[in-house]
Amino acid sequence: NNLGMSYFKAGDFEDSTIEYSKAINHVKTEHKNYELDPEIMKQIAIFCNNRGLAFYHQHRYAEAKTDFDEAISLEGDDAIYYFNRGNNSYDQSLILANIEGSEENAKKL
Repeated sequence: NNLGMSYFKAGDFEDSTIEYSKAINHVKTEHKNYELDPEIMKQIAIFCNNRGLAFYHQHRYAEAKTDFDEAISLEGDDAIYYFNRGNNSYDQSLILANIEGSEENAKKL
């Protein structure tokens, strides 16, 4: 999806997620039996991965993980989807650890 990628490259991750959502819905609507066509599955996987990256850049980690998981389920041979999911999980765990550390520090005050 060129528009989704254009927004992404411009740093407009919110509009990027919107455009990738439209693209995913369009392809799934146009190809009801997309599970039977490896090329269509690959296309949807790419869109899911790209939308996941846009969610990731918005710190919307749960939504990003859902998209990376879907990309993996559609095209599990592409290592980049696993890499992106791993980065997403790692960054999310750092934030959670920081929150927990902040709570502990607040209790000490």
